[in-house]
Formats: sequence, C-alpha cells, structure tokens
Amino acid sequence: MIVLEEKNWEDYQKEIQKISARALGIAMTQDKVTKCKKAKQAAEVEASTAKKAVSSATTGLEKAVKGRFGKKVTAAFSKKSRMLVSF
Repeated sequence: MIVLEEKNWEDYQKEIQKISARALGIAMTQDKVTKCKKAKQAAEVEASTAKKAVSSATTGLEKAVKGRFGKKVTAAFSKKSRMLVSF
C-alpha cells in the first residue's frame, strides 16, 4: 500500500514538473513574440525618421547644388530614400 502511494506521489511530481516546463516554454515564447514586435515597431519608427531626414536633405541639396553634380546627389538620395521605403 505504501509502495503504491509512493508511486502515485512520484507520478504526481513528474506531472508537476512537465506542466512547469510547458508553462515556462509558453512564457518564453510569448516574451520572444513581444520583443520581436517591439523591435519591429522601433525599426519602423527609425526608418520613418531616416526617410524624412533623407527627404529633407534631398530637398535642401536640390536647391543648393545645381548642375550635373546636383543631379547625381539628388539621384543618390532618391535611391537611398527608396531603399528606406522597402526596408
């Protein structure tokens, strides 16, 4: 009788350990998802800020620099701006 109770107690403890491990895994997965979402949002904000800065610099340089060099600079900034949009 005591052996049976000990066996049941050991089985109970094993199940508790399994449940704890599952709960920890789920919590870690949720934490990872949350961190990924925050990182993605931060990247979007930074990309938007960078895009605005490049756009502003392009506009300012278009007015300040004339000729072929101005066109090349404008083209380079436009290319970077498109790259930021695709990011």
